Amino acid sequence: MSYVSFADRAAPIGLFGSGNAAIDALLGPLEPSGLGVDFVADKAIRRWAADPQAQFVGPVGSLPGLTFSRASTAMRWSATGVYESVANNTLRIDHNPQTLQRLGALIEPARTNLAVYSCAIGTAPWGATAIGTVAAPVVTLNNASAPDATTTGTRIVMPAVPASAANGSRVGISISGLNAGTYTFSAWLKGSTGGESVYMSATTNAVNYVRRLCILTTGWQRFDVTVSNPSNGATYYFQIGTDLRDASQTATAAQTFYAWGAQLEAGAEATSLVITGATTATRASDTAQMQTSAFAFNSTAGTAFVECSRVSGGGVAALVLASPGGNRIGLSRDGATPIAYANISNVDGWRVNGAAVASGATGRSAHSWGGGSYSVSHGGALVTGTLAAVPSLSTLWIGRADSDGYTFNGHIRRLSVISRKIPNVELQALTS
Repeated sequence: MSYVSFADRAAPIGLFGSGNAAIDALLGPLEPSGLGVDFVADKAIRRWAADPQAQFVGPVGSLPGLTFSRASTAMRWSATGVYESVANNTLRIDHNPQTLQRLGALIEPARTNLAVYSCAIGTAPWGATAIGTVAAPVVTLNNASAPDATTTGTRIVMPAVPASAANGSRVGISISGLNAGTYTFSAWLKGSTGGESVYMSATTNAVNYVRRLCILTTGWQRFDVTVSNPSNGATYYFQIGTDLRDASQTATAAQTFYAWGAQLEAGAEATSLVITGATTATRASDTAQMQTSAFAFNSTAGTAFVECSRVSGGGVAALVLASPGGNRIGLSRDGATPIAYANISNVDGWRVNGAAVASGATGRSAHSWGGGSYSVSHGGALVTGTLAAVPSLSTLWIGRADSDGYTFNGHIRRLSVISRKIPNVELQALTS
């Protein structure tokens, strides 16, 4: 990552560093007033030139004024690579399960898992069924260590499924009453030796299918398939295995693999697992916010920056400064497109799109305002323009907008809010 050098500035009286180079770079080691939060390094800094007693440097969870809520437990990858449950109202710092590197704060919208017995695949209403002359798979519950370190992985022994439009062998679940919309079916799979070819598919009538061919390794991987359901009240069969009534599937050899953590949720992407038993279960949305009165915020002139990565999907907010009456300065994503915008009484003051950022990739966006102009930089590409006066903004929302429904779906890595409009060259360097 490239950061701006602030070494040529005179240090204001009483200014201190955070002891963390990333935070000092986000806020500028000599920046007199502002807020910097690094969820990856677990460091936060608040500088307030007008009130030296209000300065802070320390862990993110101790930052004065930062509040977080979620009315349910939720899953994350721990620092040791275990998929674990986190308590209500606790911020999830997520990790890469292979490298164990911190990914940032995991922020997600509310989702309901419609697939019961998510971690006991094979328990009714899940069933192992045969089609044509092929036998049904043999299913053994609680046979392998799962991603959450419990012995709840299901062993599935599949027979060979020879080429014939009448043949199939699968483990699946029928789910009825689905409203029109997009749904994503996901599960963790791993092979006994590696190289196994397993289909994950969905059908409403054994004629029309969506499917994905999953090539397994001996480590757990999460796979998903997305369905567009055109009508209310539909019943779909979601399955793992081979079903040659689908002309796009091909014959498979006899093989043994393991399954765990099945989920069916409304939406075009898989989110963190919501563990279910005999009934469906819901994960509440994540909400992080801070009143602008809790740090040295300046509506008249300022700069906001965010570094984040997200999964695919619709419009979501990464960082929004807002006040009642439709006043906002925000950094968001619409699918792969980063957006910087301002609303003044619900009328666009500016809206600037950046180049597409791939799903899961890290993107950096910033904008600054003041003196009758604004500047936006997405990934180092600069756009400038003129603007009317910016109204007072009362709340900093992290990973969502002031109105619910635009909750981020991914990782917020770093952010900063600076109490002045920084020069364009520095804005570009911050996002490059």
